[in-house]
Amino acid sequence: MASVYRYVLDVQDERLVYLDRELKFAFSYLELQKVRFGSKLEYNLDVKKGTKFSIPPLSLQLLLENAVKHNIATSEAPLQIEIYIEGKRLIVKNNLQLRPQSKEISGIGLENIKKRYSYFTTEEVIIRNENGVFSVSIPLIESEQ
Repeated sequence: MASVYRYVLDVQDERLVYLDRELKFAFSYLELQKVRFGSKLEYNLDVKKGTKFSIPPLSLQLLLENAVKHNIATSEAPLQIEIYIEGKRLIVKNNLQLRPQSKEISGIGLENIKKRYSYFTTEEVIIRNENGVFSVSIPLIESEQ
């Protein structure tokens, strides 16, 4: 838990962070959620280390947090989260099992990500809700750090 909190403090004023750094944080965050949910949460982080791309800090964490916050996770129907790269985009995908109160989702977090990305690229953040799967595709930014 300390490493998760430390990361949030370390990157809050940065414009971009290396994808490897954000993925390391995402792994810590997911492991923390795994302690909370046990077998009710499954995830697959399929991204090779050493990619020289960047993203706005905490973008990945926000997407993971949204998946956990808005979906039901049970032993019979675990929440399944996938993270992978496709071309020059990072995809975060989860099975859709909305909590009853999540039907009135405001979308503030996703709008925040879109606005943050608009400062760095003309590439769009792509949000899909199809066939029981929710996915967000965010552009990877060529590292200039």
